[in-house]
Amino acid sequence: MYNLTRKEMIEHPVSLSVIWDNDDEQWLECSEDLIIEGLDDTHEGMGEDDGYNRRIKVTDESLGIKNKLGRMVNADYGDFVEDFVGEIGSEQRKEKADD
Repeated sequence: MYNLTRKEMIEHPVSLSVIWDNDDEQWLECSEDLIIEGLDDTHEGMGEDDGYNRRIKVTDESLGIKNKLGRMVNADYGDFVEDFVGEIGSEQRKEKADD
């Protein structure tokens, strides 16, 4: 959605909207401390009205958030984690090649 890498989202402060399980909304600024874990794929019927269709678990030590459950727009989730996951995958492929 933002067409930025995770690193760029941190460098040019981008905030992502999250709706917590108690229906409170919060904007989280992308930072090195922000960890967003996808719990499952998007579900039909979940978030149809508001677009928040990705279940997540969030930890951000600087904000005092630990393993908090909520929902966010799947495209925002993908933007934030895509290059990070890609880097991990590249490292694992390199380790296998070295073996």
